[in-house]
Amino acid sequence: MKDKIMNGFMGFAMFLQNQRHFRSIKNAFSSLLPIIIVGSFCTLFSNVVCNTTPGYFSLANVPGMSWLG
Repeated sequence: MKDKIMNGFMGFAMFLQNQRHFRSIKNAFSSLLPIIIVGSFCTLFSNVVCNTTPGYFSLANVPGMSWLG
């Protein structure tokens, strides 16, 4: 039963893989993924690590780490 379901999914996946429209979307996302990851880390760094708003945890609020803010 499990093999039958897997064969059905594999057939559908092969059909989608052979479509040039889906392939171009897949290639575009895989090309942009490193840029998205770097942007995510920069956003986290600026909002979490360097945030000097009182009441929130931040490394910039730790004594000696004020150079971050």
